[in-house]
Amino acid sequence: MATNYINPANKAHLLTPPAPAGGLVWDRFVFALNGSYASGAGALNDTLEIGYVPAGFRLVENLSRLYLPVFDTNGTPLGDVEVGITGTAAGLVASQAAETAAAVTALLRQTTSIGSDSVDTPIIVTFATAVATLGTGTIIFEPVYRPSSGALGE
Repeated sequence: MATNYINPANKAHLLTPPAPAGGLVWDRFVFALNGSYASGAGALNDTLEIGYVPAGFRLVENLSRLYLPVFDTNGTPLGDVEVGITGTAAGLVASQAAETAAAVTALLRQTTSIGSDSVDTPIIVTFATAVATLGTGTIIFEPVYRPSSGALGE
């Protein structure tokens, strides 16, 4: 059975960022694979909530950045992951390498608009294959947001 893992510090830090009309907001979320909140992660379809897009904002592609460490430290890594939102597991694409067991730092492209006028949108990493030996690195998600039209009363 798949489990959703959440770093409580990321959830607690989420605030509605102030932004002028058309302004951009930068944020930073950290998810340590060896954190107590990630214990046991890595089974097929497990998800890691690595950050959020606050209600009233949209993620800006090509400015938002993601660092994924090596997930599977087995001799022949099997850990395949997808990055996206609930219901759209591969909604964000860093590069083809981001969906392998290799470490990658990349700007994010969107396959769908990400964000909501009324609720916070979790950004998730989903294990598309089981991980034999979970690594101990840190996922760093640096989103850039812009106010959505609904947040501006348009």
